This record gives sequence, structure tokens and C-alpha cells, in this order.
Amino acid sequence: SYDAYRVITEQDKVDCYEVVIPETVKGFGAQLISDKFPLSDGESVVNTGRFDFWRLMRIAKDLPSRAAHAGSVRYPYWENAARITENECAALSALEAALLLPAAITLLVELVRLLARGKTALEEDLIPKAKEGVEEAVRVQARKRWEKKHPEDRN
Repeated sequence: SYDAYRVITEQDKVDCYEVVIPETVKGFGAQLISDKFPLSDGESVVNTGRFDFWRLMRIAKDLPSRAAHAGSVRYPYWENAARITENECAALSALEAALLLPAAITLLVELVRLLARGKTALEEDLIPKAKEGVEEAVRVQARKRWEKKHPEDRN
């Protein structure tokens, strides 16, 4: 309870409110909290999309200067732990992007090369067996249609 907390810490103020709100409309929850709990010298942290890949990539650019929050507002330990985890995920995401980039570039270059060779060369290189199989299926179907029309001319 708050009374027990005050006795333990000998403080008469609450440092942190944590609110979990479903955010079906982007920014609605943050706006609702800022309207209902005006912050004079406090801070509001929105965790929606905290581990989104592109957000982690932006964090990775500033990684050397980031640290656990040590400002005038004291966050609970789990917020600092989440920031540390966020930093680790940002570093791993940057490494993942760096390792995937050469493969993506190679794939793009090969695709452009194949398309530049033209449709005929592409068919001859990539799908010759499939092309032969389709041609054979078309020939068999045409033969069956011909045999239905001309039953007396079989063999």
C-alpha cells in the first residue's frame, strides 16, 4: 500500500505511474494520459512499438551515447532494464541488417541480370523442364480433343 511504501522510503510522493492501455488508434493512449495526468516536470514513456525493427535501427545509430535513464525523474528498475534490453536488441538488429545486406544486394543484382537477358533466355535457363512439361500436357489435351471429334480415325 501507499502508507507502507511511504514508511519504507520516507517520501510522500509517487515517482511513477504505470498505465497499460490498448491503443487501437495510434497516439490515443498517450494523448489520453497527457490530458488526464498533466506532467509539469515529469516524463511520459510510450512503449508501443518499443522493439519494432526500424525503431531499433534508429536506436542503433545512437547506441554509443545511450544508457539507462539517469535523469531527474526516477524510473522503476524495470524501465532501465527494458532500456538495456532495447540497446542489446538494437545492436543485434544492426548486426542482422549488416549480415543480410550483402545477400539482398547479390539477389537484386542477379535478378536484374536475369531480367536483362530477356524472356527467352530466362525461360531457357530457369524453367526448361517446366516448359517441356506444359508443352507435353497441351499436346496430350489436344490429342484427346482430336480423338473425341474423330473416333473413327484412331491409330
